[in-house]
Amino acid sequence: MENGDGSLNQKMRRRNETGNPAVVLGIALFGMYVISGILLLLLALGLYKLELSEMAVKICIIVIYIIVGFAGGFFIGKSRKTRKYLWGLLLGSLYFGLLVIFSMFLNQTFVFNFEKLFTTGIFCIASTVTGGMLS
Repeated sequence: MENGDGSLNQKMRRRNETGNPAVVLGIALFGMYVISGILLLLLALGLYKLELSEMAVKICIIVIYIIVGFAGGFFIGKSRKTRKYLWGLLLGSLYFGLLVIFSMFLNQTFVFNFEKLFTTGIFCIASTVTGGMLS
């Protein structure tokens, strides 16, 4: 029985060292959306001042998804210490899912373009998994 208790104590100690998973995920998601907002504001400023083309704006948005995803994955990987790629996968999936939900609410005439939806999901999830693995 003591061996089982020791194992439980070790697990609890490790969890306390790395933080509550739900809290860490919430902080990472919030941070990702803050970084996204800042970068999108900078993009809007660039669009206004530099009169960027539509193609340049699309490329910048993809780069923003990748930067934000990598940063979030890196943070969650450093915070969780084990199974970093799985935490990155979960975080990227949550980020993408909330992005789709926000888009649906903000754009009342939301039309699913599955090609764009799929590629955006791949960018979001792959970058967070990569950030998690490299942390």
